Amino acid sequence: MTNVYIHAIETKVPSQGYAQGLVKDRILSTLNGHDDLKPVIEGLYSHAGIDNRYFAVPGLLEKAESFYFTKDGQWRASPSSGERNNMYISEATPLFVETARKTIAGSEAFSESDITHVITVSCTGFFAPGPDFKIMSELGLPSHVRRYHLGFMGCYAAMPAMRMAMDFCKADPEAVVLIVCAELCSLHFQPGKNDLDAIVATAIFADGAAGVIVSAKEPVRPAFELIRFDTHLCKNSGQDMTWAITDTGFDIKLSRYVPKIIEMDIQTVIGTILQEEDLSMDDIGLWALHPGGKAIVDRIERQLALSPDKLGTSRKILRDFGNMSSATVLFVLKDMLDGLNGHHEPSMVCSMAFGPGVTMEAGLLKTHSPASLS
Repeated sequence: MTNVYIHAIETKVPSQGYAQGLVKDRILSTLNGHDDLKPVIEGLYSHAGIDNRYFAVPGLLEKAESFYFTKDGQWRASPSSGERNNMYISEATPLFVETARKTIAGSEAFSESDITHVITVSCTGFFAPGPDFKIMSELGLPSHVRRYHLGFMGCYAAMPAMRMAMDFCKADPEAVVLIVCAELCSLHFQPGKNDLDAIVATAIFADGAAGVIVSAKEPVRPAFELIRFDTHLCKNSGQDMTWAITDTGFDIKLSRYVPKIIEMDIQTVIGTILQEEDLSMDDIGLWALHPGGKAIVDRIERQLALSPDKLGTSRKILRDFGNMSSATVLFVLKDMLDGLNGHHEPSMVCSMAFGPGVTMEAGLLKTHSPASLS
């Protein structure tokens, strides 16, 4: 049997970081007669569980003429999808490339010439030749590298990317797969749109990128072994979380029922993946949950009867970075991987992410201590 490992995870965020309170105050200053929304916005921001977020849009909150604002500091007419996508091309390209470079360098065991497959992931923009091509050309990867792009899958997309990488490595034990997720959610904020979905999106989403190296080769440092992945589509939930292209950006719909939908199905998802590996809840030492929002984290914690410390890393990532769509769960896994000692007792890890559908993805991993460190 071929064992497959995550050898390295690296993350990167744009240079512009904003305190959540500053974002809230900036949004409140542009209500333009919609003062009835003030308590809604105050409540959303105060209960989001977020302290800080990073945005790639230059001068996103500046009180001057910029991508979203007029000279007098008010929301300007909403940028077109073309304008937003042009911004995506200019800002996402270096984020993809630098994250890929950082991930290869951080792996210690691999160089650019070792990469056999590249999987890029994003739901916040498009261009061709795409980010996979940019990574390959900028890093000088071999011309025969096999390239794949997972687009428009939303917050859960890192999970099928890891599953693809695992399958590639099981089919070819010499494969070395580079995954890079990069999301610029701030490009699709909706200035002047005062419906609840737009307000929620502006309150929780952020920008960031994460890279992963996956291979069947024996790790030289603490790693995660990939065990299995499962997917679950919640019944009658196709309209509760959607992501559609409009003339003025991508329009997200987040039903207030999404946390409840996830809560209702989480026992089934976890029960299935544990049963397939003959495991119980007590066998899971680490929980790497995509913190799509504080309500989701809270409901899963309650439904699975987890102690608060079990989801502490997910809450930490939400607090420090917000929801960066597909990259977010990799931030959680990186924090856990960085915390592993050189030699440690193996521990099972359950990772989960959620996205449009409502789709729930679950993965089982196991911490791995290299024999050279024993």
